[in-house]
Amino acid sequence: MTTKRRKLLKKELLLFIAVFILFDVAGLPPIGEPSTAIVLTTYAQSPMGMLSGTVVDEMDAVLPQTDVSVKDVEGEMKKHMLTSSDGSFRVTLLPPGSYIVAVQHQGFVTSEIKDVELKAGDHLKLIVRLRAGNIGETVTVEAGSAVVSSSASVSTVINHQVIENLPLNARNIQPLIALTPGVVVTKATFTEQGQFSANGARANANYFMVDGVSANIGVAAGAGLGQSGAGSLPGLSVFGSTNNLFSVDALQELRVQTSSYAPEFGRTSGAQVLITTRSGTNRFRGRLFEHFRDDALAANDWFANRDGLKKPSLRYHNFGGVLGGPVIKDHTFFFFSYEGARLRLPQVTTVEVPSLLAREAAPPSIRPWLSAFPVPNGSSTIDGLAKFSTSYADSMTLNATSLRIDQRAGERLTLFGRYNHAPSKLFQRGAGGSLNTLLHAPFTTQTLTAGATYVITPKIINDLRINYSRNRVKKIFELDDFGGGIPVNDAILFPPSASREDSVHTFSAGSGLSFSVGRDIDNLQRQINLVNNLSIVTNAHQLKFGVDHRKLSPLYGQRRHNQTTTFNGVLGALKGEASSISILTQDQVLLNFTNFSAYSQDTWRAARRLTITYGLRWELNPPPTGHEDQTLFTAQGLNDPATLSLAPQGTSLYQTTYNNFAPRVGLAYLFRQNQNTETVLRGGVGIFYDLGAGPVANTASYFPYVRRKTFSNVPYPLDTTAAEPRPFSLNPPVGTVRVFSPNFKLPYTMQWNVGLEQSLGSGQSVVASYVAAVGRRLFRSEAILNPNPNFFAVFVATNKATSDYHALQLQYNRR
Repeated sequence: MTTKRRKLLKKELLLFIAVFILFDVAGLPPIGEPSTAIVLTTYAQSPMGMLSGTVVDEMDAVLPQTDVSVKDVEGEMKKHMLTSSDGSFRVTLLPPGSYIVAVQHQGFVTSEIKDVELKAGDHLKLIVRLRAGNIGETVTVEAGSAVVSSSASVSTVINHQVIENLPLNARNIQPLIALTPGVVVTKATFTEQGQFSANGARANANYFMVDGVSANIGVAAGAGLGQSGAGSLPGLSVFGSTNNLFSVDALQELRVQTSSYAPEFGRTSGAQVLITTRSGTNRFRGRLFEHFRDDALAANDWFANRDGLKKPSLRYHNFGGVLGGPVIKDHTFFFFSYEGARLRLPQVTTVEVPSLLAREAAPPSIRPWLSAFPVPNGSSTIDGLAKFSTSYADSMTLNATSLRIDQRAGERLTLFGRYNHAPSKLFQRGAGGSLNTLLHAPFTTQTLTAGATYVITPKIINDLRINYSRNRVKKIFELDDFGGGIPVNDAILFPPSASREDSVHTFSAGSGLSFSVGRDIDNLQRQINLVNNLSIVTNAHQLKFGVDHRKLSPLYGQRRHNQTTTFNGVLGALKGEASSISILTQDQVLLNFTNFSAYSQDTWRAARRLTITYGLRWELNPPPTGHEDQTLFTAQGLNDPATLSLAPQGTSLYQTTYNNFAPRVGLAYLFRQNQNTETVLRGGVGIFYDLGAGPVANTASYFPYVRRKTFSNVPYPLDTTAAEPRPFSLNPPVGTVRVFSPNFKLPYTMQWNVGLEQSLGSGQSVVASYVAAVGRRLFRSEAILNPNPNFFAVFVATNKATSDYHALQLQYNRR
C-alpha cells in the first residue's frame, strides 16, 4: 500500500469517527429513527436477570409516573410498576427468557417492545423514547433484532434456541466454543490435556462454570493426576465431551469470555466458559431426539474382504429427551434431562502373535504366557511369530441424567437445586497390546449444585451457590478367549499379597507383543465450591462484591503390585530368561488443594451512552498438602546439584504469595443507539492470574509413595520374596521428586483489547477487535538428571516461560 493511500485511509477513518461524535454531541437523530430507541446494556452474570430503563420524551426529558408492564411471551408472569421521579424503572428476579415491555403515559403513544431477550445474569437497560400522541395508539418495536450490547468484555453468547437450530457434531458444545474468535483447537497430550487455547493462553488455563460454580473437575486416566489434579481442566466424559455435565437440550445459554471480562470472573487466565441450564415453567414442555448411524448400506473393509473376515459393526445412537413443567403452579418447577449414547467403532487389523511351534517349544513356566495370545491364522516367520488377522468393534456408552428443581419462595427469594449423574464407559480391544486384552475404562461424573437468590431490598441482591462434585475414572485390563487365546491364571499373574482388584501385571515379548491384566488406574477428583455474590444497585452504579472458595481433594488410587515382565522377543522368552522385570507399588495418596478469590467491582453508567466496568480481584492459591500424615516432599540446595538433598519433612512445596491483586477496567461507548444501526466501541485492560499449579499433583506419584525395583537378565519366574515390592521408607536413595523453585510465584497475563461492533440491520452484526495477551512468570518444568547418588531425576517448576499474543479478530453474527 502506498504512502498516499495510507494517508487517505487515515483521513477517512478520522472523518468516520468525527461524524459519529457529531451525532452524539449534537443529539441529532439519524434519518428514519423510530419513535422508541433501545439500549441493551449487559452487566456481570448472576443467576436471574434484571430489566431496568429510563422513559423519556422526544426532547429527552424524563417522564415520571409512567406505567411500565413486563410479561413473558407466554403470559405466565407479569410485573407492573411506575417510573420514579427520574423516569427510571427496575424489575429484578426475572428468569431467562423472552419478554414484552409495554410503556404508556398520558399524552403519548403507547410503546410495546417485543422479544426483549433476557439471558442468564443479564441486566438489560432500555431507553424508551415516547412520541406525543394518543395513548390509544400503539407502536411496536422488535427488540429481538438488536444484537449489539454495550458490554466491555470480548465474548460470544449462544442461547438454546440457536443451539437447537445448529448442527452439532456429537451434540456437545466444543464445536460452538471453536467458533469463538481467538479460540484454537489444540491436540491433547498426557502432559497438556486441555482441548483448546484462547488468545494464546495454554490449553489448561480455561475455566468452565455450570450454573455459577466450577466444572473444572477433570480427573486423569493415567499414572499420575496431571494437570487435572489441580483443577485446571473440566470434567469430561469418556467421549471427551461435556455431555456428562449437561445435555445440550438442557442448556439455556453458553457464554464464552476471552478478554477483559469483569473481576468477578477469572480464576484462570484463559477463556471463561459459562453455562446456564434450563428451568421448568408453568407449562409442560418436552422434547425427544434420536440420532443414529449404522453400517446397513456400508461395504465391508477391503482388507477384511481380502482376508475373508466378516464386516465389523458400525453403530452410533444418540438419544434422549427433556421434560419441564410445574410441580406447584407459579411456585415450584422441574426440568428433567436424559441423554444416552451408544457407539461401536469397526476395526480391521493384522498383528503378530507367538507361532504354534513357539508355544509348543516353550518351557512350562513360559507356555501359559504365550498361549494367552490369539491363535495365529496366517503364515509364520523365523523369529517365532505368526500372523493373526481379525475384525471386531470397540464400543463406548454414555448415560447422562439430570434433574433441576426451581422454587419461588415469595417475591424476594428464589431457590434451585440440580443433580447430575453421568456414567460413561469405554470398551477397547487390544489397548494392552494383545487383541484379547480388553480395556474397561468407566468414567463416573456426579454433581450437586444448590443456589439461593435473595432480594434484601429492591436495590440489594445476594446470590449464593454451593456445589459438591465427584469424578472418578478406572482402567481395568482383562484377558478373554478372543481368537482362541487362553487367559492366564491369577495365581501365575499375582503374588499371594496382591490380586487383580488392586494390581496389574504386564507381559511383553517385544513391540506390540504384550498384554496386561488387572486394575491399573483408580483416580478420583472431589470438589466443594462455594460462591457468594452481593449486588448493590444505585442510580448510576451497580456495585458487586463476592468470594469464591474451592476445595479439591484428588485421590491417587493404590496400585499394590504393578509388575512388568519383559523378554527379548519370543525367542528370548523360550530361554526362560527375562531381560527385565520391574516391580512397582503405588500408595493411595489424598491431596488437598485450596483456591480462594475475592473481588469488588462497579459497573458505572457514566453517561447515557458510556458504561465503565472497573474493579479488583484477589487470588490466593497456597501449595497443595497431603492428607494428614501424607507429606509431599521437596528438595533443597537446587543451586548445587552435587549437594542437593531432601528438604525436612513438612516443608511447603513453595511459599504462598498474598499480593496477587488483579485490577481491571473496561468501557463501552454507544456511538449510535438507533435500532438496527447500533455502533459500540469497547475496550479494556486487566491482569489475570493463573492457578500456577501445573502438574503439581504428580508429586503424589513420586517419592516416597511410589517405589520401584528392577531386575535385569534373570530367570523367570521370580521367587516369592523377590516378587514382593519395596516397603515404605523415607531413607535415601530418593529416586525422582518434583519440586518448585524457591522464588516461585503465580503466573499472570496482562490483557487488553479495543473493538468496534456494528449492527447491520435486523439480527446481524459485525465485530472487529484488536486483542492482546502477554503472559509472564509462566510455568516451565526443568529436569536435573542424576545430580548425585541420592536422586535419579529432579523436576523443577520455574517461572521462566513467557508468551505474547496479538491478533485482529473479526466476527459476524446473524440470527
